[in-house]
Amino acid sequence: MALIIAGVWSGMAIVTYVAVLPVLRAASSSDRWLSPPVQDPPARRIPQSVGYREPSTVPGAPQRIELAYAALALDRLVIQSATLLGAEEACMLVRGKGSLANVVVVAQHGLDPDALGEGLPEGHELALKALAEGQPASIPGGRFARPIDELEFGSGCAAATPVAWHGSVRGALSVRIHDQGPRIRRSELELLSELGALAGQALEHRRGHQLLHANTDAEVRLLLEAVRRADPYTSEHADDVVDLARWVGEQLELDRVAAYELELTAALHDVGKMRVPMDILHAPRSLTDEERDVMAMHPVWGFQIVAGVPGLEAVAPLVRAHHERWDGGGYPDGLTGPRIPLASRIVSACDAIGALTTDRPYRAGTSIEAAVEEISRCSGTQFDPQVVSVLQEGLSYLPERELAVAR
Repeated sequence: MALIIAGVWSGMAIVTYVAVLPVLRAASSSDRWLSPPVQDPPARRIPQSVGYREPSTVPGAPQRIELAYAALALDRLVIQSATLLGAEEACMLVRGKGSLANVVVVAQHGLDPDALGEGLPEGHELALKALAEGQPASIPGGRFARPIDELEFGSGCAAATPVAWHGSVRGALSVRIHDQGPRIRRSELELLSELGALAGQALEHRRGHQLLHANTDAEVRLLLEAVRRADPYTSEHADDVVDLARWVGEQLELDRVAAYELELTAALHDVGKMRVPMDILHAPRSLTDEERDVMAMHPVWGFQIVAGVPGLEAVAPLVRAHHERWDGGGYPDGLTGPRIPLASRIVSACDAIGALTTDRPYRAGTSIEAAVEEISRCSGTQFDPQVVSVLQEGLSYLPERELAVAR
């Protein structure tokens, strides 16, 4: 039953972007379609989330970062592919004219920088099979002297998936793990396939010149406004997570692109809850097992919604991974340790603190000290120990900031 519900709602995820956002765009100059109007939440004790309702204060030149980030979508997706699959190497290959083997590296991670613009890298021959057959595949080992049709697949340290845009397969996303390891799981290959689909979307957006006309900040505002209208609590919670996650990112000295990515992930991590039925989202009690299964779909729905924003394709996997656990017991993909992107690990811990310190109908919120103590107890199991350590050290700083999560 839960799978049926999840499938139906998953199909509705695209409706949010296709149907809800155009209405919000039309409403940007008038709120007459709302009756009665939704009241803004009570005044906060801290400035509103920076970068989404007011100009961003990401260090450096925020507008230039925003414009550059859309152009970096392929590079960031390749990096994330390596992270999520636990691979030392990853590359995006695009097919040229002529024979199938005429491919060019357009983005890479872990290869020689000179590989950009060059042909097929050694150890990534499986990309040619993905290109030829239009199906993802994995194999053992890393060097392939035999013809493609003679390679053995299924238990490997390499994987590739086709990348399609403009109606046909035109490229491939390939990852390579240096050490001979366990069989690449079907779920991992499916995840790589989803990343390949994201790369295709990014290339389609670029081909259609959508990035030239895209206003990423405006699109994010529309998504956040949709969340606010659907559920003011989720919206205010996201503001709390942004503030705390930004502070953690500062302590970890993230570069400007990673800091921008982190703020977007924190702001949009719960956007998929727009697809959760209101009676589940606002249940004044503990959820049933079936209701938990539906709620657990919100990272996937968020992934689908964010992927539809031109220029934010690389943020979608970070939103998807914000409920993964350090020990592999999270969802939706069961990622472990450093295979969970850092932005997702930071948001996971900050999300938990925000949830623990907020009053809910079925329980009272705890203090910031008690919340940090709780995530400390789960360090190394649910949460990244490095992120927990930063939050522990920041206890003396947090009350001074009067973060909303400390109410």
